[in-house]
Amino acid sequence: MNTYRGLPHPVLAPRNYLHGCLLLLVAESPGHGYDLVERLAGLGIGSVDPPAVYRALRAMNEEGLLESSLDDSGSGPVRRRYQVSGSGASTLEAWVAAVNDSASSLNSFVTRHRQLVAGA
Repeated sequence: MNTYRGLPHPVLAPRNYLHGCLLLLVAESPGHGYDLVERLAGLGIGSVDPPAVYRALRAMNEEGLLESSLDDSGSGPVRRRYQVSGSGASTLEAWVAAVNDSASSLNSFVTRHRQLVAGA
């Protein structure tokens, strides 16, 4: 099993999980930072630090996972709108595989614990 900073899998690291969630949300529908902060709740992520989301978006844009453009079509300030790049789409597929592996590992853990408790 892969390890990352002592965790069983890199997707279990909170910072990394935020990146995967943002890739999924932007792939579903391109958006701007504030929109994405609000949409994170739909993935079961409770309170998230908005500056952390903006930092993650900026980093992912610099890595080439996202593309951005300035959107001044609406009322209010000009906003940076993000969409997934080709590299980001490939990375999202790798994320799905990693999350699936992690989900299987976590399910095995919970199942074995239930067996332990039932046998006690």
